[in-house]
Amino acid sequence: QHQEFPSPWRPILKANADYALCPTYPSVLFGPTTVNEDQPEGLRLIRETAAFRCGGRMQTLSWASRHDGASLWRAAQPKVGLQGNRSPADELYVRRIGEAADLANVCAASMGGD
Repeated sequence: QHQEFPSPWRPILKANADYALCPTYPSVLFGPTTVNEDQPEGLRLIRETAAFRCGGRMQTLSWASRHDGASLWRAAQPKVGLQGNRSPADELYVRRIGEAADLANVCAASMGGD
């Protein structure tokens, strides 16, 4: 029998509540717990990340295991263009997802998850 561990993911309830951020995504999204939409810097990070992705389709959690830390994410292509544009906000958001995933994997391993 597997144990559950604290989730490294949090719901993003307000940023897309009116579908202005991304009209093709649900109103509730999920992201890493280290990005808090209730803080100005967290909301800014979410908005800048969405602005850098086609159609505003930023990285959002599609599925997560409560037992082994595995997760599936979806996102549209970044707007890199011919000039090789970059987005520090997008790169930070991806880094935060990776850090949360690492934590989930460590927690799962320490609890005996497969």
